[in-house]
Amino acid sequence: MYTEGGDIEREKFVSFDAAFWKAVFRALRPDLKCKFLPRGSKINLISYIEDIKRGVLLNNIVAIDRDYDEFYGNLYESNFVIYTYGYSYENDIYDEKIVVDTFLSLCPSLHEEDNISHEVNEFISNFVVDSRFFSYADFLAFSIGQKVIDRDKLGQYIDHKTDHLLPKLNSNEIRKAVRVAALSTGRRRVPRGTMKRIDIPRFSVGHFYELFVFKIIFYLHKKYSDTQKLTKDSIRSHSIQMFSIFLRDMDSEVVRYYNRVMGAI
Repeated sequence: MYTEGGDIEREKFVSFDAAFWKAVFRALRPDLKCKFLPRGSKINLISYIEDIKRGVLLNNIVAIDRDYDEFYGNLYESNFVIYTYGYSYENDIYDEKIVVDTFLSLCPSLHEEDNISHEVNEFISNFVVDSRFFSYADFLAFSIGQKVIDRDKLGQYIDHKTDHLLPKLNSNEIRKAVRVAALSTGRRRVPRGTMKRIDIPRFSVGHFYELFVFKIIFYLHKKYSDTQKLTKDSIRSHSIQMFSIFLRDMDSEVVRYYNRVMGAI
Protein backbone atom coordinates (compact mmCIF):
# COMPACT_ATOMS: atom_id res chain seq x y z
CA MET A 1 0.00 0.00 0.00
CA TYR A 2 1.45 3.35 -1.07
CA THR A 3 0.96 6.50 1.01
CA GLU A 4 2.23 10.04 1.18
CA GLY A 5 4.98 11.05 3.57
CA GLY A 6 8.61 10.20 4.09
CA ASP A 7 11.52 11.38 1.99
CA ILE A 8 12.53 8.95 -0.76
CA GLU A 9 15.63 10.87 -1.86
CA ARG A 10 17.03 10.88 1.69
CA GLU A 11 15.76 7.34 2.29
CA LYS A 12 13.69 8.50 5.26
CA PHE A 13 10.52 6.46 5.46
CA VAL A 14 9.00 7.72 8.71
CA SER A 15 5.51 8.88 7.78
CA PHE A 16 2.56 9.96 9.88
CA ASP A 17 0.43 9.52 6.76
CA ALA A 18 1.37 5.84 6.75
CA ALA A 19 0.74 5.63 10.51
CA PHE A 20 -2.71 7.11 9.96
CA TRP A 21 -3.67 4.63 7.25
CA LYS A 22 -2.26 1.76 9.26
CA ALA A 23 -4.52 2.77 12.15
CA VAL A 24 -7.53 2.97 9.83
CA PHE A 25 -6.88 -0.50 8.43
CA ARG A 26 -6.36 -1.99 11.88
CA ALA A 27 -9.65 -0.50 13.06
CA LEU A 28 -11.83 -1.33 10.07
CA ARG A 29 -10.10 -4.04 8.02
CA PRO A 30 -7.93 -6.14 10.36
CA ASP A 31 -8.44 -9.03 7.94
CA LEU A 32 -6.24 -7.32 5.34
CA LYS A 33 -2.49 -7.64 5.76
CA CYS A 34 -0.83 -4.63 4.19
CA LYS A 35 2.69 -3.30 3.96
CA PHE A 36 2.65 0.51 4.11
CA LEU A 37 5.15 2.22 1.81
CA PRO A 38 5.52 6.04 2.03
CA ARG A 39 6.41 7.61 -1.31
CA GLY A 40 6.89 11.29 -0.51
CA SER A 41 4.58 13.95 -1.92
CA LYS A 42 1.19 13.35 -3.49
CA ILE A 43 2.52 13.90 -6.99
CA ASN A 44 4.78 10.86 -6.58
CA LEU A 45 1.70 8.66 -6.16
CA ILE A 46 0.03 9.66 -9.43
CA SER A 47 2.04 7.16 -11.50
CA TYR A 48 0.92 4.34 -9.19
CA ILE A 49 -2.69 5.46 -9.59
CA GLU A 50 -2.35 5.50 -13.37
CA ASP A 51 -0.93 1.96 -13.26
CA ILE A 52 -3.90 0.83 -11.16
CA LYS A 53 -6.32 2.40 -13.67
CA ARG A 54 -4.60 0.59 -16.56
CA GLY A 55 -4.65 -2.71 -14.72
CA VAL A 56 -0.86 -2.87 -14.64
CA LEU A 57 -0.55 -2.63 -10.85
CA LEU A 58 -2.59 -5.35 -9.18
CA ASN A 59 -3.24 -6.07 -5.49
CA ASN A 60 -2.04 -2.61 -4.51
CA ILE A 61 -3.74 0.35 -2.85
CA VAL A 62 -2.90 4.04 -3.01
CA ALA A 63 -4.03 6.22 -0.10
CA ILE A 64 -3.83 9.98 -0.57
CA ASP A 65 -5.10 13.29 0.74
CA ARG A 66 -8.31 14.65 -0.73
CA ASP A 67 -7.09 18.27 -0.88
CA TYR A 68 -9.50 20.24 -3.12
CA ASP A 69 -9.72 17.44 -5.70
CA GLU A 70 -13.41 16.65 -5.37
CA PHE A 71 -14.38 20.23 -6.21
CA TYR A 72 -12.49 20.16 -9.49
CA GLY A 73 -13.41 16.65 -10.66
CA ASN A 74 -9.95 15.28 -9.93
CA LEU A 75 -10.87 12.28 -7.77
CA TYR A 76 -9.79 8.92 -9.20
CA GLU A 77 -12.67 6.45 -9.27
CA SER A 78 -11.30 3.15 -8.03
CA ASN A 79 -11.83 0.98 -4.96
CA PHE A 80 -8.05 0.76 -4.77
CA VAL A 81 -7.48 4.53 -4.61
CA ILE A 82 -8.69 5.81 -1.25
CA TYR A 83 -8.88 9.37 -0.02
CA THR A 84 -9.02 11.05 3.34
CA TYR A 85 -12.44 12.40 4.28
CA GLY A 86 -11.15 15.93 4.77
CA TYR A 87 -8.44 17.95 3.05
CA SER A 88 -5.82 15.71 4.67
CA TYR A 89 -5.56 13.17 7.45
CA GLU A 90 -4.88 16.02 9.90
CA ASN A 91 -8.37 17.38 9.33
CA ASP A 92 -9.82 13.97 10.17
CA ILE A 93 -7.87 13.18 13.33
CA TYR A 94 -8.50 16.56 14.97
CA ASP A 95 -12.22 16.16 15.38
CA GLU A 96 -13.33 18.24 18.38
CA LYS A 97 -14.00 15.18 20.54
CA ILE A 98 -10.64 13.64 19.62
CA VAL A 99 -8.83 16.86 20.56
CA VAL A 100 -10.47 16.73 24.00
CA ASP A 101 -9.80 13.01 24.47
CA THR A 102 -6.20 13.35 23.30
CA PHE A 103 -5.52 16.13 25.78
CA LEU A 104 -7.18 14.29 28.67
CA SER A 105 -5.23 11.15 27.85
CA LEU A 106 -1.89 12.96 27.71
CA CYS A 107 -2.66 15.32 30.61
CA PRO A 108 -5.26 13.81 32.96
CA SER A 109 -7.36 16.68 34.33
CA LEU A 110 -10.57 14.84 35.01
CA HIS A 111 -12.02 17.42 37.39
CA GLU A 112 -11.71 20.02 34.62
CA GLU A 113 -13.15 17.87 31.80
CA ASP A 114 -16.26 20.00 31.25
CA ASN A 115 -14.24 23.22 31.14
CA ILE A 116 -11.76 21.70 28.71
CA SER A 117 -14.52 20.45 26.39
CA HIS A 118 -16.13 23.89 26.44
CA GLU A 119 -12.85 25.67 25.66
CA VAL A 120 -11.95 23.32 22.79
CA ASN A 121 -15.39 23.88 21.29
CA GLU A 122 -15.00 27.64 21.61
CA PHE A 123 -11.51 27.73 20.10
CA ILE A 124 -12.40 25.53 17.12
CA SER A 125 -15.60 27.53 16.54
CA ASN A 126 -13.51 30.72 16.50
CA PHE A 127 -11.10 29.11 14.05
CA VAL A 128 -13.99 28.26 11.73
CA VAL A 129 -15.25 31.84 11.77
CA ASP A 130 -11.87 33.57 11.60
CA SER A 131 -10.39 31.37 8.86
CA ARG A 132 -13.42 30.84 6.63
CA PHE A 133 -12.71 33.71 4.19
CA PHE A 134 -8.97 32.93 4.22
CA SER A 135 -9.57 29.26 3.39
CA TYR A 136 -12.13 30.13 0.73
CA ALA A 137 -9.71 32.55 -0.92
CA ASP A 138 -7.09 29.78 -1.04
CA PHE A 139 -9.66 27.38 -2.49
CA LEU A 140 -10.56 29.84 -5.27
CA ALA A 141 -6.92 30.67 -5.98
CA PHE A 142 -6.25 26.96 -6.47
CA SER A 143 -8.57 26.96 -9.49
CA ILE A 144 -6.16 29.26 -11.35
CA GLY A 145 -2.99 27.57 -10.15
CA GLN A 146 -2.29 29.98 -7.28
CA LYS A 147 -2.20 29.83 -3.47
CA VAL A 148 -3.16 32.29 -0.78
CA ILE A 149 -1.93 30.27 2.19
CA ASP A 150 1.85 29.86 2.27
CA ARG A 151 2.27 26.21 3.28
CA ASP A 152 5.91 26.79 4.23
CA LYS A 153 5.24 29.69 6.62
CA LEU A 154 2.06 28.76 8.42
CA GLY A 155 3.26 30.11 11.76
CA GLN A 156 2.78 33.68 10.57
CA TYR A 157 -0.99 33.19 10.52
CA ILE A 158 -1.11 32.33 14.23
CA ASP A 159 -1.11 35.15 16.77
CA HIS A 160 1.76 34.36 19.15
CA LYS A 161 1.36 37.53 21.25
CA THR A 162 -2.06 37.00 22.80
CA ASP A 163 -2.58 37.22 26.56
CA HIS A 164 -1.93 33.89 28.27
CA LEU A 165 -1.05 32.35 24.87
CA LEU A 166 -4.72 32.10 23.89
CA PRO A 167 -5.16 30.25 20.58
CA LYS A 168 -6.00 32.92 18.02
CA LEU A 169 -5.36 33.63 14.35
CA ASN A 170 -3.32 36.64 13.23
CA SER A 171 -5.94 38.66 11.35
CA ASN A 172 -3.38 41.22 10.09
CA GLU A 173 -1.23 38.56 8.42
CA ILE A 174 -4.30 36.85 6.99
CA ARG A 175 -5.58 40.06 5.40
CA LYS A 176 -2.08 40.79 4.11
CA ALA A 177 -1.83 37.34 2.48
CA VAL A 178 -5.17 37.79 0.74
CA ARG A 179 -4.17 41.25 -0.55
CA VAL A 180 -0.83 40.01 -1.85
CA ALA A 181 -2.49 37.09 -3.61
CA ALA A 182 -5.10 39.39 -5.16
CA LEU A 183 -2.41 41.71 -6.51
CA SER A 184 -0.35 38.84 -7.92
CA THR A 185 -3.29 37.29 -9.79
CA GLY A 186 -4.61 40.59 -11.10
CA ARG A 187 -8.21 40.44 -12.33
CA ARG A 188 -8.15 36.83 -13.50
CA ARG A 189 -11.52 35.17 -13.12
CA VAL A 190 -11.96 31.81 -11.50
CA PRO A 191 -13.65 29.16 -13.69
CA ARG A 192 -17.46 29.11 -13.80
CA GLY A 193 -18.85 26.68 -11.26
CA THR A 194 -15.97 27.11 -8.81
CA MET A 195 -17.99 29.17 -6.36
CA LYS A 196 -18.98 26.37 -4.00
CA ARG A 197 -19.36 26.18 -0.26
CA ILE A 198 -16.50 24.43 1.53
CA ASP A 199 -16.79 23.17 5.09
CA ILE A 200 -14.29 24.38 7.64
CA PRO A 201 -12.28 22.82 9.24
CA ARG A 202 -12.89 19.79 6.98
CA PHE A 203 -11.34 21.60 4.01
CA SER A 204 -8.90 23.87 5.81
CA VAL A 205 -5.32 23.38 4.70
CA GLY A 206 -4.42 20.41 6.90
CA HIS A 207 -1.14 21.62 8.37
CA PHE A 208 -2.66 25.04 9.06
CA TYR A 209 -5.53 23.52 11.04
CA GLU A 210 -3.14 21.15 12.82
CA LEU A 211 -0.93 24.05 13.87
CA PHE A 212 -3.93 25.75 15.45
CA VAL A 213 -4.89 22.54 17.26
CA PHE A 214 -1.34 22.32 18.64
CA LYS A 215 -1.80 25.87 19.91
CA ILE A 216 -5.04 24.82 21.66
CA ILE A 217 -3.44 21.82 23.34
CA PHE A 218 -0.34 23.74 24.44
CA TYR A 219 -2.60 26.41 25.93
CA LEU A 220 -4.67 23.82 27.81
CA HIS A 221 -1.50 22.13 29.02
CA LYS A 222 -0.19 25.37 30.45
CA LYS A 223 -3.53 26.16 32.10
CA TYR A 224 -4.59 22.80 33.49
CA SER A 225 -1.61 20.46 33.73
CA ASP A 226 1.76 20.16 35.42
CA THR A 227 2.87 17.15 33.36
CA GLN A 228 6.02 17.22 31.25
CA LYS A 229 6.15 19.39 28.14
CA LEU A 230 4.26 17.97 25.18
CA THR A 231 5.69 17.65 21.68
CA LYS A 232 3.90 18.02 18.37
CA ASP A 233 4.85 14.49 17.36
CA SER A 234 3.43 13.02 20.56
CA ILE A 235 0.16 14.90 20.06
CA ARG A 236 -0.06 13.80 16.44
CA SER A 237 0.72 10.15 17.23
CA HIS A 238 -1.76 10.05 20.08
CA SER A 239 -4.47 11.68 17.98
CA ILE A 240 -4.02 9.02 15.29
CA GLN A 241 -4.54 6.29 17.88
CA MET A 242 -7.56 8.11 19.29
CA PHE A 243 -8.96 8.33 15.78
CA SER A 244 -8.74 4.54 15.37
CA ILE A 245 -10.82 4.18 18.56
CA PHE A 246 -13.19 6.84 17.24
CA LEU A 247 -13.70 4.75 14.06
CA ARG A 248 -14.71 1.69 16.07
CA ASP A 249 -16.83 3.29 18.76
CA MET A 250 -18.51 6.40 17.32
CA ASP A 251 -21.09 7.18 14.64
CA SER A 252 -20.55 10.24 12.51
CA GLU A 253 -20.29 11.24 8.85
CA VAL A 254 -16.53 10.73 8.83
CA VAL A 255 -16.86 7.29 10.44
CA ARG A 256 -19.52 6.25 7.92
CA TYR A 257 -17.28 7.46 5.10
CA TYR A 258 -14.30 5.35 6.18
CA ASN A 259 -16.50 2.32 6.78
CA ARG A 260 -17.90 2.65 3.26
CA VAL A 261 -14.51 3.13 1.62
CA MET A 262 -12.79 0.34 3.53
CA GLY A 263 -15.68 -2.03 2.98
CA ALA A 264 -15.36 -1.58 -0.80
CA ILE A 265 -11.74 -2.76 -0.95
